[in-house]
Order: sequence, then structure tokens, then C-alpha cells
Amino acid sequence: PDTALEAADLLRMERIGELIDQRVQTRPDNLYYWIFLAQLAQSRSDRSAAAEYFDNALGLDPKNTYLLASYAEALFLLDGKITTDRVREAVDRAFLADANNTATLSLKGISEFSESRFEEAIEFWERAQQTWPIDSDQWRSLQVGIDRAENALRPAEMEQVSTDKSPILQINLSFGAEVPHSREQRVFVAVLGRDAVEGDRMPIAARKLVAGDLPLTLTLSDSDSLVRSRRLSDQRFVQVTARLSGGGTATPQSGDWEGLSAIVDLHSEPGELRLEISGRRP
Repeated sequence: PDTALEAADLLRMERIGELIDQRVQTRPDNLYYWIFLAQLAQSRSDRSAAAEYFDNALGLDPKNTYLLASYAEALFLLDGKITTDRVREAVDRAFLADANNTATLSLKGISEFSESRFEEAIEFWERAQQTWPIDSDQWRSLQVGIDRAENALRPAEMEQVSTDKSPILQINLSFGAEVPHSREQRVFVAVLGRDAVEGDRMPIAARKLVAGDLPLTLTLSDSDSLVRSRRLSDQRFVQVTARLSGGGTATPQSGDWEGLSAIVDLHSEPGELRLEISGRRP
């Protein structure tokens, strides 16, 4: 039954499209005709027609932020999902008109990634993520790009900090009873160097998890170290922090839930460290 209804709706839209296609010949100044035809072309996956119709609509309303973003997206699809010069120009125009449009932010991220500006790509994609629920397909799709950009930021020598996976620190990680969370939310765990004299707190190792994995016992080794010259096994005093990200980003935000351990002396072989995410950032 659902399939039959969808087929009937599609047929009805096609008939309306034929009528509007005739009317737009005599009323080419009707903005909504061009928008309807563009959207209908998108539903048919007719990328060339969609780009042409959005371009015609922009001729009537060149500052319309929806049209600018839609035209940029249509060009991107038409050009085989490649950031060509005309795509980049259209994306920049759309961004100047509305720096918060979700589609434009996604395209800006793609544009920056294609130029190997990975930090900028992450920034745009994280901003776009904030407009979608964390359990949505759109949020997950953006996260795939963010993960790729984060991996690209780590040179090969840092990816291969050490092949030694011997456990150095074990963390029993859990949520406090009062902490609301969904299975898809991101949890960022970091080991901070903590020199007993200078109070230095530099990230030594890190791991990214999903909330649905907790509670769990996390084992960290030199393979989790971020920099070859600062291996986890070379440290003595460390602290562990774990943060449940409300927006799914690596940057701490107000309202995130987190936990911070006491200073741990790795040389004293503390065994399993217990860490609960139960405090909320102001």
C-alpha cells in the first residue's frame, strides 16, 4: 500500500511538473515555478536540469540564501561530487550569504578537505553536525568526514608511534546514574601528562568511543600515544579525563558531562583505574 501511494504521489507531481513547465514559458519571472521544477528534477536525479532551474531562480532572487545553497549543492552533484572551480565559487557565494546554512557548511567542509585543509574541514562539519540529531543519518555521514580529516591530520610517523600494545593503563569507565545519554553519542578519553613539579598537563594518549560501549574497561598502551617522542610508557604522573560530548565534537562545550581522575603514578602499578563521568561543565 505504501508503495502504491508513493507511486500515485510521484505521478501527480509529474503531471503538476508538466503543467508548470508549460506555464513557466509564458511566466519566466515566477520564482516559485523554477524552484518547483528544480526540486522535481532533484527527485528524478536529473542533476543538469536541477542546476539549470536553480540558476534561473537565482536570476530572479540572487540573494536568496536557500537558492544559493541549493544551486551550489546541485553543481557539486552535477560535477560528480568534485569541488571544481565553479562549485567552489558557488559554495563561497552561499557561505557569504548565510554562514550557518547546514548544506553550505557541509559543502565548505568538502571544499576545505579537497584542499588538504583538514582542520578547517573539521570545523565546518562540526558546525553542520550541530543542526542534526546525534542519532540521525546526516550526523553520522558528517562524522565519517570528520574521522577521515582527523586521520589525515596525523602523519604516518604518528600513526605508527609504537607497535607495542602491552597494556600500560587500564580504566574502568562508566556513567554516573544521573547522566542522560544516547548510544550514538561520542565519548572522548585523554591521558594528560602531569609533571609533579611543574603541573604540566599535555595530552599524551587519546581514544574515541561511543556511549553505547560503556561501562567498559579500556586498556591503553603506547599504540594510543599521540606523538612518537612522548610515549605513554615514558610517563610517570598522569591524569585521565573522559567527556561525553553533547554535540559530538572533540572541542569541550558548556553542558558536556565529564570525569577527571586523580593524579596517577604509573610507576607504582596502580592496576585498574576507576573513572566515572558524572560532572557537568558550566
